[in-house]
Amino acid sequence: MGGERITCRAERQAGPPGGPPRRRPAGPGQRQAAAEDTFLLSDKYLVATHIVPHIPGRVGFHATVKRRVHQYFVDNRLPTTGDWRLFLKTDMILLWFVLFYMLYVFCATSLPMSLLAVMALAQGFILIGFNMMHDGGHRSFSRQKAVNGIMGFTLDLIGGSHVLWRQKHNLLHHTYTNYL
Repeated sequence: MGGERITCRAERQAGPPGGPPRRRPAGPGQRQAAAEDTFLLSDKYLVATHIVPHIPGRVGFHATVKRRVHQYFVDNRLPTTGDWRLFLKTDMILLWFVLFYMLYVFCATSLPMSLLAVMALAQGFILIGFNMMHDGGHRSFSRQKAVNGIMGFTLDLIGGSHVLWRQKHNLLHHTYTNYL
């Protein structure tokens, strides 16, 4: 990529050797990139890597989608939280996790058996995180707040942080869905 010019929302031109870079004005509707938002693309240009997208407000899309989703659940007489199938899936995940943990700790006497048990145990961690914890973190696992809290806390039990997840996933991911 040496010397290649890539068009981006905000650019900086290299200034004098050893001096600060000169700013090139951003185009209409664009913000100037801050120093911590940039990386060196070539010896001449620095390109912003984190640009906050402009999302038009009050267009009604979000309200319309929420109304339609709510109406779908009403029309089909479905609960908005988990039903018996979700609780059965949770039981199966916990059984899987405990079974392969016990197999690894108490029964694995050879390398192939240990590897099998560890791979299955890793799958149990993934199932806990992407199923139980995710629904609990969104408070959609159960109507009871305590049950959602316990399911969200399962991330802490496998080495993560439900508080950090809630911040990064709910606020950042769902606020800017489909934006890189």
